Amino acid sequence: MGSLFDLLTSGRIMRKKAKLLIDIDLDNGENRKAGDIVYIVIDKGNGKYHAEDNEWACEVDISEIEFIK
Repeated sequence: MGSLFDLLTSGRIMRKKAKLLIDIDLDNGENRKAGDIVYIVIDKGNGKYHAEDNEWACEVDISEIEFIK
């Protein structure tokens, strides 16, 4: 994925809202439900994104989210 500098200069840092289209089980045993709103903050390439909320973060695939305005 590269360094933070590379991410900043390539325009891959973003802050867009998205709705989860599937339930996601997190490594800590918690889960997020389809319909939850998350923030997409990094475009990792190849249809993968770094999603987070106030208390968690995970990688999602483009097929697992729907960007909202």
